[in-house]
Amino acid sequence: DNEIVEYTEKGIEHVLNSKVDNPLFVFASSLILFGLLIIYLYFEYNLIENESEHN
Repeated sequence: DNEIVEYTEKGIEHVLNSKVDNPLFVFASSLILFGLLIIYLYFEYNLIENESEHN
């Protein structure tokens, strides 16, 4: 889980630090990172739900 967070943070830093004048690239990168975050949160939520059901 921590690897995904680190990867996402590095990706965000890379986008912020890069002097890219192409707004489409920045938008696409942000969209991908946002998608990864949503997937990460979705799986975290599912794991919590499954654990609570078993108890």
